[in-house]
Amino acid sequence: MPPTELEKSVAQMGALEVPLIVMDLIVSEISSPKIFTLVRSLLPRAASVQEGGVRAANGAGADLGYDHRLVAMICYMHRVAHYVVFCRGLSEDDRWLFFNDLPGMTSGAARELTGWTSVARECARFELCPRVLLYESPSSARKAIRQNPQRRALSELFTGGGLQDAGSSASRCFWGAAACFEG
Repeated sequence: MPPTELEKSVAQMGALEVPLIVMDLIVSEISSPKIFTLVRSLLPRAASVQEGGVRAANGAGADLGYDHRLVAMICYMHRVAHYVVFCRGLSEDDRWLFFNDLPGMTSGAARELTGWTSVARECARFELCPRVLLYESPSSARKAIRQNPQRRALSELFTGGGLQDAGSSASRCFWGAAACFEG
């Protein structure tokens, strides 16, 4: 689905105000060229500006809705039944880190990539089919922490005190932990 269709679906579910949105893509095994096309269609808006596009009017740096940003994409390798992940860099929007606990499966893959097109190329090269997209909303995360004493205490535990910017690594760790505790 193009991002506008994704946004419509998220809005219909009433999920535009939640801190994390996880989208599970159900995709059967597809060819490398189709993987490249699929990944390119998921191009984060911030990357589209850097790669020659026009920034959406609904929010500076937003990839979905008003301030949700794509922070991770989990991919599946059908050939070997294995998952890998691309995570957005914390300090550089257009930098993506590739994680694979079985590096021999993707020998020669870049560990750090610049630009979404580079991510799409690596996905196609190693047949890494997108399965899960994780979007984060810094403003919704801060709001949820302020409104819930248990989350606030957990946040302080992970951040060492006061509320940090929800884009920081400590808050991402907090939200990951919160999902585990609440699940």
